[in-house]
Amino acid sequence: GTTEFTVNVIEGISENSDFETKVYPNPTKGELNITAEAMKQISVINAFGQTIFSKDVDSDNVIIDMSQFNNGVYMINITSENGTTVKRVNVVK
Repeated sequence: GTTEFTVNVIEGISENSDFETKVYPNPTKGELNITAEAMKQISVINAFGQTIFSKDVDSDNVIIDMSQFNNGVYMINITSENGTTVKRVNVVK
């Protein structure tokens, strides 16, 4: 007989809960606190999938001023030593 192998390929970024990430307040009017262990980079991606802000960091806590962006939903892409996670944040002024 024949043996069948199943290969699962996962594309794209999945919401990764391997490390604890706190993003608050949400919704925010301006300052956004991001807390995660050993962060390396933070990016803000708009509803069109464009990276509109990116910052290299070396910290467990970062504050981003979101008041420079229009109202709407943004994805915060957080890269740390433990992996990458994506958080959805609303900007409401």
